[in-house]
Amino acid sequence: AALLAILAPLVLLLSLRAYGGAPAFSGREPITVDIPPGAGLEQIENRLAAAGALTPDIRFSWLAAWHGLARSLKAGEYRFPPGTTRLEMLRRMAGGETVRRAITIAEGLNLYQIAALVRGRGIAGAEKLLSLSRNQAYIRSLGVRAPSLEGYLFPDTYYYAKNTPMRHLVAVMTARTMDVLAEACRLAAPEAACDPDGPMTVAGKEELTAHEILTLASIVEKETALPEERPLVAEVFLNRLRRGMRLQADPTVTYGLGSFGKPLTKRDLLADNPYNTYVHAGLPPGPICNPGRAAIEAVVRPAGTGALYFVANGRGGHVFSKTLAAHNRAVRAYRLRKNGVKK
Repeated sequence: AALLAILAPLVLLLSLRAYGGAPAFSGREPITVDIPPGAGLEQIENRLAAAGALTPDIRFSWLAAWHGLARSLKAGEYRFPPGTTRLEMLRRMAGGETVRRAITIAEGLNLYQIAALVRGRGIAGAEKLLSLSRNQAYIRSLGVRAPSLEGYLFPDTYYYAKNTPMRHLVAVMTARTMDVLAEACRLAAPEAACDPDGPMTVAGKEELTAHEILTLASIVEKETALPEERPLVAEVFLNRLRRGMRLQADPTVTYGLGSFGKPLTKRDLLADNPYNTYVHAGLPPGPICNPGRAAIEAVVRPAGTGALYFVANGRGGHVFSKTLAAHNRAVRAYRLRKNGVKK
């Protein structure tokens, strides 16, 4: 009896070690299992069994208890590749190693386009994204002083787990924007104190708020896709602001009309809405898209050329001019090139 009392635990230990170290299932494809919040060990085992990830066995509970994992298993979506052992399975669930999905927000997308992207990826909460982006209490909780989060959802690749709350994703995107703004501020004025709630020095001259920087950066983002041109475009708009000239930026008109993807007409340019920079002087009320790092840095470190105008060159770039006469010549040259007329 004494010998049996000594050998029994040893036999159980060896049995559990063999059981835990063996592959949980056979097959060549990974198995994905969704563990709901609040699920106990028995319910988790049933979920795994229903998915074909293991065969029910009392030893699974014993294995979890022996390694102190029975009360540590976390909810979420898990993917187990072929060859995963039962112990590895338990440790992954205890460590919360859930499936990580990715979504990439491209530079220049506006709130509606981001919501459409989220909806197209099957992520729950596309409408929630729009409502959160206009919820003043939520916006203030993120440290943002703006009427909406347009311009504050930083373009990047984000990783998330299934059923991640939309307010968490939005908060992460907004935090990235505030970090990039602070970095851009230090880049422009290394010796200055950078306060996102206060004015920031731009090109050693203007003092713009974070909201104004993002607003101008969003226009720069939409005006050119060429990285080398962004500081030039930013310079033009800053020079026009200094002189009290209207920005006359087509993308602001498009945003104000909500006519994305449609060519603008002369009538559109006369439409009286707050975002029409042909009608109203100064910056529009807020960003017209969500700008990337390069556009933001272009605003705080513009080219310094003194240019006041630019027009497409017909080859994907622009011609920049300091005077109206030079600009008019560039416009004529563009029109001739567009019509196939060689000079």
